Amino acid sequence: MKWTKSQQIAIELRDKNILVSAAAGSGKTAVLAERIFRRIKDEFINVDRLLVVTFTNTAAEEMKERILSKITAEVERFQQADLLNDTDLKLLKHFEYQIEILSQSSISTIHSFCKKLITSYFNKLNIEPNIKLGSDSEIAALELDIAEKILEEQFDKENNDEVFYKVIDTFTSLSGLDNLITIILKINKFSKSTVFPELWLSEKVDMLKELKDSTKSIWANSMLENMKSEISDIILLYDNIIRLCKEPDGPCLHLDLMLNEQEQIKNLNMSTLIDLAQSISLVKFARLTNKKQDCDPDKNLQVKDYRTTAKELLLKIKDTLVTFLDENFLEKSVLSNQIIEELIRIVKLYNTEFSIAKKDRGILDYNDLEHYALELLVELGENGQIFYTDVAVELSKFYKELYIDEYQDCATRC
Repeated sequence: MKWTKSQQIAIELRDKNILVSAAAGSGKTAVLAERIFRRIKDEFINVDRLLVVTFTNTAAEEMKERILSKITAEVERFQQADLLNDTDLKLLKHFEYQIEILSQSSISTIHSFCKKLITSYFNKLNIEPNIKLGSDSEIAALELDIAEKILEEQFDKENNDEVFYKVIDTFTSLSGLDNLITIILKINKFSKSTVFPELWLSEKVDMLKELKDSTKSIWANSMLENMKSEISDIILLYDNIIRLCKEPDGPCLHLDLMLNEQEQIKNLNMSTLIDLAQSISLVKFARLTNKKQDCDPDKNLQVKDYRTTAKELLLKIKDTLVTFLDENFLEKSVLSNQIIEELIRIVKLYNTEFSIAKKDRGILDYNDLEHYALELLVELGENGQIFYTDVAVELSKFYKELYIDEYQDCATRC
């Protein structure tokens, strides 16, 4: 097969991180298979020293077949040769060994690799070596059982906090707890898409706690930055208004008022939301003059339209600030945050009980495959830094290269 210049680079480049991005059907997988084959052939690397992650089991088998086809073709070529030198014989023996070990090589989906990792290092995870992947129906039934059990236990507790009953009032209906259970399962599932689910949940609760002083929360900071951007746009709108007023056939009688309004907006104090709310309340919009002007009527109308838009944008910001800084709003926000904090506490209880139940039954779900593998590979330091474990270091020395086929399909989970 004749390769393009870009394909040739992807095949031959060494000791670099490579991203191959191309349209479907353009030969990305073929390039990957060729690169693997070249490393086996030219550098005498065993195929099991290359970690190849695919998105589906079918893709993994196809990759193995492509590599096998290339190796088999080389073996047949050697076998048909009349005379082989020592180098040829060594390479033939190397190829024959690759055929033997190809089926056990690390060419698989990410979950299959995680399962292999867990099975190899089960003793570091405090789990049984024969633990298996539970069926979808088995996992779903267990999820429901544990969620119901957790809620029943919470109801049976003495001296429950009032906020627990607020959670019940907020997320349940007369038909039962189904809606609350669904929410618990969804939050737990989403948290599992992060590297450290428990930490992620705790961080979200801490973020909510910041709203006890709403003006210092991340939401307030984000809102302030958005408002600053919107106010900059309003000032630019006035630039256009002023330009039109200054044109020879423009509505010049509006010019002084437009300059005054723009100056007021430029002088807004945007240090904090409270400062902005106070200063924006002082902005005054006077009536436009009704005096007849010798100007282009279209430009006069354009000035009026631009100014109306600017006023509406500024009033929208003002109304938002009034709502956000209202005491009733803040009180309700704090209560809402307490409800969410309690909900997260229940989710954590559920996750703990669900993990115990799975371990007791000797089963895993797909999230477990990922997180047990992560537990083997990385650990979190006291300052939030991520460190590689001894297992990760060992694997990095064993595998010569890591390839990910269809990276865009698994990037958010890898």
